[in-house]
Amino acid sequence: MEQEYIHALISCITAKDAYGNLVIKRRQEDIALQFEDALRQQANQIPSVRKVSDALGVTNQELTLACADVLGVSPSRYIRLKRNVARDATAPC
Repeated sequence: MEQEYIHALISCITAKDAYGNLVIKRRQEDIALQFEDALRQQANQIPSVRKVSDALGVTNQELTLACADVLGVSPSRYIRLKRNVARDATAPC
């Protein structure tokens, strides 16, 4: 009986952590989508990460973690990659 109680307790703790991780993951996905939208709206300029994070109402750390987890790169690296892709797309063949 004691082993079953311990097992049930561990299952509850694990399930709560899994839900908490889902909430965090969803928040990071939302931040990454907002980041992409902000960059799309400012396609003619190269915004600073600070300005974008301020516009989104998140800290630099939140934006950096969200980009790293969702996009696989830092926000500044993502901005540079998008700029390079845009430049290559407009370059003459």
